[in-house]
Amino acid sequence: MPFLAGVLVAFVGYFIRHGIPDQPIAEELSEQEAYSPLKQAWASHKTELLQSAGLNMMNAVTFYTVFIYLSTWLVEEVGETRAEALDINTISMAALTVLVPLAAILADKYGRKPLLLIGAAGVTLFSYPLLWLMHHHQYQMILAGQIGFALLVACFAGAIPATITELFSRGVRVSAASVSYNIPFAIFGGTAPMVAAWLVHSNA
Repeated sequence: MPFLAGVLVAFVGYFIRHGIPDQPIAEELSEQEAYSPLKQAWASHKTELLQSAGLNMMNAVTFYTVFIYLSTWLVEEVGETRAEALDINTISMAALTVLVPLAAILADKYGRKPLLLIGAAGVTLFSYPLLWLMHHHQYQMILAGQIGFALLVACFAGAIPATITELFSRGVRVSAASVSYNIPFAIFGGTAPMVAAWLVHSNA
């Protein structure tokens, strides 16, 4: 069913995009045969590309560690059942779904930087206390710790999309944003659970 729903969403997205006319700059750029937005982005937005990659790396590592690896950690290290671990993860993901749009609204109102700093500093300072809380073999304490992580992750996850969009000029925005998103998520997000598991077992 989730895959079927994804197909339906893809069709809806196609029809929505098909009905939106290209901006004048897009029509102009499409006429330039040798135009390479990625090459242009690297030439003119090198610092912004690195900033965007750094933000996405932070987002990728925290998301994959908190919402992918911690379910396994709860089973193997804390002693929770798989059903309980998945229940906790599902509830925290549902909370994240609500918290991210709220964080985005706050970022629009108070600025991107405060939300990014709160999220990054919060994850840095409170990871140990939250993991300590989750290490107790009590469902409510584990859930509280996971929700705490969701709240902190939401702070920068809600602010990052608009921040990255504003980093790049319109002519290179899609290419620059996509590359600086996909590479950090593939390299750092994809390996975060493996690195976390190795660190836990090597220090056991």
